[in-house]
Amino acid sequence: MAANCSSTFKPVTHVIFDMDGLLLDTERLYTLVFEEVCGRYNKKFTWELKATIMGMQSLNAAKIVCEKLQLPLTPEELIKECLLVQERLFVSTSLMPGIERIVTHLSKQKVPIAVATSSSKQMFDLKTTKHKTLFCLFHHIVCGDDPDVKKSKPAPDSFLVCAKRFEPLPPLEKSVNQQRILGSYLTNLPNSDQKRLGQHTASLAPVA
Repeated sequence: MAANCSSTFKPVTHVIFDMDGLLLDTERLYTLVFEEVCGRYNKKFTWELKATIMGMQSLNAAKIVCEKLQLPLTPEELIKECLLVQERLFVSTSLMPGIERIVTHLSKQKVPIAVATSSSKQMFDLKTTKHKTLFCLFHHIVCGDDPDVKKSKPAPDSFLVCAKRFEPLPPLEKSVNQQRILGSYLTNLPNSDQKRLGQHTASLAPVA
């Protein structure tokens, strides 16, 4: 088993983390936020709707929620109402299980690590209020309102911008149709909602 893995996967040289639901236990809090705000208008915020907007910048997500649930709000008004609830909940955000150990280990092993998140800088600061020491271990942070990030997730822009800010740079490959990080792998760690839908184990796949 070990021999097979060593022949298949290259040594880790750099690691880029997503933040919500991977580093921080915020996906659960986002659900509570939307459930509370949508509930004020007798609308139900479902997992299916949440799965549609996960990783999006706030305005794009708000547009979809308003449209799907036919809320009597503009996307901007929905964001404003959600922000008031987020300010109450996100200051107490917890780390995901095992993350402190992983991040600390990579830092001690001198593996460059960074974060690429769709959260704005304001929301990043709010969510990490209790965890400033841990986040100081990251080489850099790329937020969703970074001027170099032209398209929000699921577009790869934030990860590519993040990769280019490492010193030294990881190997990058450019082609006419795509830009990707050479030898990179995408790891998916299912959250509690995904587990209820049948995805129980983490997955590892090369970036095509």
